[in-house]
Amino acid sequence: MSLSRLRLFQFRCFGNVELAVDDAAPVVGFVGENAAGKTSILEAVCVLLRLQSPRAQAMGDLVRFGDDKAAVEGELDGTTLRWVQSASGRRLSVDGERAGKAANYLAHSGLVVWMGNDDILLVRAGGDGRRRFLDFVGSQMFPEYRGSLRAYERALRSRNFLLKKPDVTEAQLAAYAAVLAEHGDRLSGWREQMVAQLSPVAAEAHREISGRDESFEMVYQPSAEPGGLAAAIANSRGDERRRKSTVVGPHRDDLALQLNGMPLAQFGSEGQQRTAVLAMKIAQARVLHQVRGRAPMILVDDVFGELDTSRRQQLMAGLPKESKIWLTTTTLDWADDALLERMTRFEVTSGTLQRM
Repeated sequence: MSLSRLRLFQFRCFGNVELAVDDAAPVVGFVGENAAGKTSILEAVCVLLRLQSPRAQAMGDLVRFGDDKAAVEGELDGTTLRWVQSASGRRLSVDGERAGKAANYLAHSGLVVWMGNDDILLVRAGGDGRRRFLDFVGSQMFPEYRGSLRAYERALRSRNFLLKKPDVTEAQLAAYAAVLAEHGDRLSGWREQMVAQLSPVAAEAHREISGRDESFEMVYQPSAEPGGLAAAIANSRGDERRRKSTVVGPHRDDLALQLNGMPLAQFGSEGQQRTAVLAMKIAQARVLHQVRGRAPMILVDDVFGELDTSRRQQLMAGLPKESKIWLTTTTLDWADDALLERMTRFEVTSGTLQRM
């Protein structure tokens, strides 16, 4: 998978910039000071290929301040993809033809693994980030995952709104519970399958990076028995009345991260935690490559400069050889000659790009 051209229009800090990359370039590096716009370039690639931002809560936040719309366009293996966001909504096109549904657009797009320093929060923070990780991987592994997730989220918002009303009826709640059970059971099944595939690959990658015989494991923790969400919702009605929200379902699932059978967040050192996070991202890349038959694009935001030489080498060796890597960094002092020879470099300065 090769992204040979990228154009940003009124996206974040950029006005109108375009870059071209040789299809054969295995690594593309964006070098610049903090707040120069480096991360926004990788974010634009993620939005273009997956219709998701790893940073923004609302896609309207991607529009440059003072402008009325933002656009990202790219050439992916000969196919032109275009994403536009404005106050009236989102518009997608493939080779100049309007793509009405996200699924139609994504069928022509590519796979992505995002890596950033904030990934350590997968270990240290609450379950929200781990659920987002599962959803980001799941939407790329299973074509119908995204649609079920959106249907589940819509029903959840509506049901939680009703639970806060004093005059809500059981029939109203039951109608939305049926939708939650239908899509929630599907999501739980996919998540269970996904983690079963990711965990042994992550364990192998962890041993490769650490060089130690440590056992890293990812354990899916559903809030309801797979296939049993309808019964779990019915049995939680008392708790729902007190909390005025839906208390079971995929939105309450979690992913336990364990090292040698112990919770990594409580008993792992900082080095062990960072190694585990790298192993999870390598596992994501390998499993996506295996399941989908094509290597994902690897977007690495200011990570390589923070790694020691051994971890950096193991990370590069652990990713699929066919994957193209786009990375950001404030300096290239850490890069060896072999990597520099493979890297196409751009300098990023206050929302501008220049080939180095």
